[in-house]
Amino acid sequence: MNIERIIVKNYKQFKDLDITFNKNLNILIGNNGVGKSTVLELIHLALTGTIRNRPIYYELNPYLFNVHTTKQFLDDVEQYGLGTQEAVCPPEIIIEIYFTYTDDDDLNELLGTECSQPGEHCGLTFRIKFSSKYEKEFTSYIEKEDVAFIPTEYYEIEWVTFAGKNITPRNIPIKSQLIDSSGANMNGVPKKYFLGLVNDTLDEKQRANLSVLYRSYKEKFAQNKDISNLNMELNGKKKDFLNDEREVALSLDISNKTSWETAINAYIDGIPFENIGMGDQNILKTIFAVTGRKPKQTIILIEEPENHLSFSNMRILLDKIQTIAEGQQIFISTHESYILNKLQLNNLILISQNGTMKMKELPRSTVQYFQKLPNYNTLRFILSKKVILVEGPADELIVSKAFLDIHNGKSPLDCGVDIISVNGLSFKRFLDIARLIKIKTLVVTDNDGDYNKNITEKYKDYNTHNIEICASSNNALNTLEPQFLYEASNYEKLKKVLGKNIPIEDLNTYMTNNKADWALKVYLDEKQQFNYPEYILNAVR
Repeated sequence: MNIERIIVKNYKQFKDLDITFNKNLNILIGNNGVGKSTVLELIHLALTGTIRNRPIYYELNPYLFNVHTTKQFLDDVEQYGLGTQEAVCPPEIIIEIYFTYTDDDDLNELLGTECSQPGEHCGLTFRIKFSSKYEKEFTSYIEKEDVAFIPTEYYEIEWVTFAGKNITPRNIPIKSQLIDSSGANMNGVPKKYFLGLVNDTLDEKQRANLSVLYRSYKEKFAQNKDISNLNMELNGKKKDFLNDEREVALSLDISNKTSWETAINAYIDGIPFENIGMGDQNILKTIFAVTGRKPKQTIILIEEPENHLSFSNMRILLDKIQTIAEGQQIFISTHESYILNKLQLNNLILISQNGTMKMKELPRSTVQYFQKLPNYNTLRFILSKKVILVEGPADELIVSKAFLDIHNGKSPLDCGVDIISVNGLSFKRFLDIARLIKIKTLVVTDNDGDYNKNITEKYKDYNTHNIEICASSNNALNTLEPQFLYEASNYEKLKKVLGKNIPIEDLNTYMTNNKADWALKVYLDEKQQFNYPEYILNAVR
């Protein structure tokens, strides 16, 4: 009972969106503002008819429409007018949800041909469309000058299966559970969960005894000496607000509307739930929400589960979610590389302004490689426009210094370039990702004494337009240190910067044994104008 595909028209960031999903787990990533959260929102909308926990009827507004669609419609109205032969029609928001085929009789009722794709499919369409009964009012309004938005007051909701049958929130055969642990709508989840446990535990007699006990405590409140004295004072002053003989008193409500269920609270180690740490709150909110979902809420949507969590707690949460939601389809939006690596990169869906891209084609060995190194910042690499990969801290410092010098003091990030040290990890693993999602990637590496073997042969499978290997072909100068010292002729300058008035061979030995130290001193020096090996210049130009 899984979502196989969604097709969306004119919803917020998405003028046209078409995504095919994985059967079990989908990890949505992308830069801020590209629509990761919107994908979760529109799936939840099409399956529940709600936005932000409120029915769509109360949340219908012009900002749901794609801004480019709105502008194009208003421009067409201005140029052609409504009702002309060019057929300028009010735009619609369309969300089509395609499900995998199943033996479930309820879902088979969704089978039909009334969708945008040819043939018979299992699914539903959620449409926000113009209501023809408001045609006169709509035309009058839209043809006014200075109209900037689509008047959604004249729109209606249409929710139908691909078989053409109407759907309501009550009879839809499959729903979703949207979990945003940082949202205010999640604050009542722990209490609701614990009340469910209590209700499952208590029998009828225990429930009656608990209600009587709670009422007795409220009655004792009114009998308390301090409360009695306070009530006497109130009656002495009642003439200030009540000019008759009736008695006033402060007490607790003992009617049925204030039962013990309304006063109960969840405590963790004696501390009210709302007063424990935000990380613990978010873990428990998420777990309780997944555990307490209704049977038909088989689609689980989780918004940034990493909020306020350490790596260790994030791991606990992810393992728990996978266990309690086994067999369910899960969608997770995230900015956290740990989640990408831990839950496997091939489940990743990259959302950008240029569309969407899946990473199912990554080699299995590369997926397993990063899964064993979950703390590595893979997301930083994936979201970069252009990357220079280097072997370690010394290479990162020297390449950064060369970039600053070549680009008149502009840093790499100022120019949209990210320099990432892989710290001895395999370049080829990152190049597998770069080759798949077309990231412009340059590798600055040593030839280690054999250019043909360590460069030409090693990277022959990565000869694509977006990947470039930058290395010296001089096998005698096999690493950065002799390249910078001999090839770039920086001997005299390095003696001054490093404070080492020693022969060039000894200086090379010192630099080889103190890689990060010499590179940092070169990076921080503002007096010397260094020369750079040609392969580094090729990378930073």
